Amino acid sequence: MTLRSTRFALALRRRSLYSLGSLVALAAALAGCGSDDGSPEAWSGGDSGVQADAATESSADVIVAPDAAAEASVDGGPDAPPYSVPDLLTHANPSFGSEPGVIFRWRADGTSTSPGTLSAGVETIEVKRAAPFSSFRYADFHGVTTGASPGYLGDKAIQLQPQGFTVQAWFRARSVNGYRTLFSNTGSNKGISLDIADGHLLVLFTTDDGGTAYRHKITDDTTAIEPQRWYSVAVSVTKRTDDLRVAFFVDGVRTKEQAVALDHGSVLMDSPELPAVAAEPNGGVLEGEGFDGAMHAVMAYNHPLSDDVLGSPFLRDGGRYYGMPSYHDYLVVPEPAGSSSADPPYSDRRINFARRIMLTDRDSRFHGIAKARTRIGIPLANDRYVPTGVAVAEDGKTMWLGMHYVATDGGNPDANATLLAEADLTTYRLRRVLRLSDATGAPITVPLGGLARAHGRVYATTGKQVLTFDPASAKAVAAPDPDMADAPEIHDLQASESFAVLATDAALAYDPDANALWVSAPSADEAFLDRYALTATGAIAKPSTASSDERLTPPASVRFVHGITPVALSGSSRCFLLASHDHEAVGAAKASRLNVWCEGRKYAAARIITAAGAEGLSLGPDGTLWAVSQSGAAYYQKRTKTQQWYDVLHPYVSGYDTSVLLEAVADCHKGDMTPYVGDIHSHTEYSDGIETPAVEFKKARDEVKLDFHIITDHSSKLTDAEYADCKKQALAVTKNGAFVGACGFEISIKPVGGGTLGHANILFADDFFPYPSSNSQYYDKLAACSGCIGQINHPASEKFTWENEALSTKAYQKLALCELNGATKDDALAKFHSLLAHDWRFGPSMNSDTHSNVPGNGGKRTGIFASSLDLASIKQAFEQRRTFAGNSGNGASVKLLAEECWMGARLQ
Repeated sequence: MTLRSTRFALALRRRSLYSLGSLVALAAALAGCGSDDGSPEAWSGGDSGVQADAATESSADVIVAPDAAAEASVDGGPDAPPYSVPDLLTHANPSFGSEPGVIFRWRADGTSTSPGTLSAGVETIEVKRAAPFSSFRYADFHGVTTGASPGYLGDKAIQLQPQGFTVQAWFRARSVNGYRTLFSNTGSNKGISLDIADGHLLVLFTTDDGGTAYRHKITDDTTAIEPQRWYSVAVSVTKRTDDLRVAFFVDGVRTKEQAVALDHGSVLMDSPELPAVAAEPNGGVLEGEGFDGAMHAVMAYNHPLSDDVLGSPFLRDGGRYYGMPSYHDYLVVPEPAGSSSADPPYSDRRINFARRIMLTDRDSRFHGIAKARTRIGIPLANDRYVPTGVAVAEDGKTMWLGMHYVATDGGNPDANATLLAEADLTTYRLRRVLRLSDATGAPITVPLGGLARAHGRVYATTGKQVLTFDPASAKAVAAPDPDMADAPEIHDLQASESFAVLATDAALAYDPDANALWVSAPSADEAFLDRYALTATGAIAKPSTASSDERLTPPASVRFVHGITPVALSGSSRCFLLASHDHEAVGAAKASRLNVWCEGRKYAAARIITAAGAEGLSLGPDGTLWAVSQSGAAYYQKRTKTQQWYDVLHPYVSGYDTSVLLEAVADCHKGDMTPYVGDIHSHTEYSDGIETPAVEFKKARDEVKLDFHIITDHSSKLTDAEYADCKKQALAVTKNGAFVGACGFEISIKPVGGGTLGHANILFADDFFPYPSSNSQYYDKLAACSGCIGQINHPASEKFTWENEALSTKAYQKLALCELNGATKDDALAKFHSLLAHDWRFGPSMNSDTHSNVPGNGGKRTGIFASSLDLASIKQAFEQRRTFAGNSGNGASVKLLAEECWMGARLQ
């Protein structure tokens, strides 16, 4: 057996904390273990046990799994993911149909993609915004609650898809009394609408209840909609396995979430009525429930947008969408046909949020994307500005972002000013926009290389110089527009001084311990960190064009450094976080790496993987590491190229928890261990196998020469007496140090309505119980089972795939094992890695799943390292993930230790 270190390196890049047991799955599975006689043996393309199951149980339906948050919200705790619903990537989800995307779009400036008619009595108002920003238009409706009402009526009916819908609206109401329609296509008790009802958002939709329309009316009673204030709101309805999830969002914050039982059906019923804005449609006319106030845009999607898109706060900037990613401005009818050569291919109506926006931690296009402590939508994106640096004030309440104008895919042809956006992190409001000029007064129109904050100043790099700005000296040139909510003041800010540095467009950071600036060049040829000392007032101490005060050279693996910040690590010399991404890999849209490197070390560790194009880092006083990506702004508003880069967009400032960067070891177990092999998934005549447990235990011991064997008959076919007898026979055959027998049971997770969501084992249980109807019920049972250990069975098998990969913190500790049998090698490993990417921590196993009294069939073995061969030690090995998996019989074992810790430990 040969282990290739490169494969371990691939695994290590997946997470900041990585279970060594998971690495051993890679080792055992990818190493190409030979059979007992040394001849090569192919990975089993399936196993007889799963095939036998298929004969007796119905195959799984295609089911969209419940979202992560449904379980996280129940579990709670520090391991709960920060966002409630993982994005449902439409290009990867066939249940959304062939054309997921925008089904209705109206905007007040007339560039709607949904043809229709604006009625009489509607005034279009243009708000002139201060340079460099374009004007803002909205329609003023004087809606009435009864009778004819002004609004917009589309000329084509819309059609939903089975998995839900989303409606967004940007508006300012004069009156919120009674019913005020934002969007509606309701008619004949069918269709959907988003309304204001007595000061609260209200969604209406209809499901098919056995051929009868059933109306659902759900109000966001948590958040009052106030008159004379601009809002960005949305409602998203998602069909899940057990219910319909309804979520309201106000200004990027999820304000209410409610589960709607499927007792009145799950099929959404369309209406033939034409879609309308600002009033109810009725047979081709607008009638009643009229919206009273200003409205800028309305969007409707035939699929649910996730919380990752709708549920992130944004820096309200007084723009068209107040900082929220729009994508809407550049839509045309029809959308461009695109290219089949793109990856994934794109075509009419399919360029949508779920495909364009890169997610913080659950993006299937990248492995190992880190979870963020918080994430904020960048400002000015809809005005075509891209962030190129970030700095946070000493008190953590103010953020500065360097913003560069990008009108096309190549730069700043209009010579618009480079901006410094000053944001209030306590209110998510953009206070000021500072138009920058250099020390001579010449406007700056090129991107900033980096930002840093110290001594009441903001430092910025451009070209081979560092500019010093004092925000207190900025001169106001335009007051906030009184007609726009949260519109910022416009100021001019000139650099007070500049000094030359050796790096071009350098990343920049302030080091409070040394009272110095560190700069680092985004170079492919040589990476270096230069230190420039500051005076007590923040001026450069020793201006020099020849050299810095000190130079450090990071490892050769760190190139294209676009962000730098010092970080304190216990017991280490000077350490830095370096944001690095490879410009040569733009076409492949590789994610950026946030490397930790300490002076004197030969290697850097990629502790955090973040969005493509990371530009700038800043460490806040609360330990939040802020990172921005220039992969935002104009790129998501259009698409002119087919590279994947143009499908990977991240218009956010992400804040990461630096506690994950600390040098720490968790779950480390040391000492002498011995390898043992066994089979922990098999069946007897007590369910749907052959022979008794006594016969199978003896065969496992005497013929197959296993060290341990656990029989797991199907709980749906097992009786109390049979389970008790199995445990009696296990005890009778057990001789510590020679052979250990035990019993558990296999559960099929069968939802109401048929099908399966997967199979799982429960080991070491005193009593068995019937199958659950949802993953959540299985997790509840496992969590409540004293001393039990869980295993996901054959998760990549074709007929009994494990459908819901979302992490459950309640089952995280006890669900310790995951099988690699039941599928081809590639499929099994892909599923195993996908589960790890959802933050499960598994030890690998491989078992026969025999129904024919052939323990360890095909050489399949679950291996452990244990201090002794007894039931308690086996259980402890499972709990601590000291397992390996293979199909080479009894002749091979794989062990892995690091820093004297056995596999199963979590190391930085």
